[in-house]
Amino acid sequence: TNISSRILEDDALNDTWSASDLKGFAAISSPMTLGSVITHSFRRHGLDDAMVERMFGFKKDEYDPCLTLHNFQSVDDKEKFLKDLPPISIYHGTKDKTVPYEASDAFYEELRRAMLDESSISFVSYVGWSHTDPILEAPMDGDHRLHRDLLNDVNKWTTSPCLIWPNDSKVNDRLCPHFMVKLSRFVNPF
Repeated sequence: TNISSRILEDDALNDTWSASDLKGFAAISSPMTLGSVITHSFRRHGLDDAMVERMFGFKKDEYDPCLTLHNFQSVDDKEKFLKDLPPISIYHGTKDKTVPYEASDAFYEELRRAMLDESSISFVSYVGWSHTDPILEAPMDGDHRLHRDLLNDVNKWTTSPCLIWPNDSKVNDRLCPHFMVKLSRFVNPF
């Protein structure tokens, strides 16, 4: 019974969860609008419209953050929604071929216009980075800008003791020769 009561407690917690419970939200190379720009990008990568619809459970419009901002029934509903949002940081590479940079930029501008407190939204561009650079090529090459930016956000969003970026060559140095990173960027389809 102890396990089953714990499961019931967890289920009860899930019923009361809301966006305002989050301390912050980071979107990295994310499709912040699922309109035609993303559809065309997915098609270039071999995903037809039917596959994209299946990816979103045939409810793509319900998962479109930009469309959500446009579809509120009243100003009051929109303001309540925006008031409950945590601080948001959007990170995107300018050379992303999978999720075009312009989609995040457009969403950021839309959200910035709608937000009651503009300081709770930020947009960081990584010039020349592809879709996978933030998590693959850049760290392999010893470039940890995204990770440092995320660490700074966690420090801003939480009240835990200040986290510090390690001064350790095992963490900060290049993980493979630079020519291999350049080669991977050349052959990377994203």
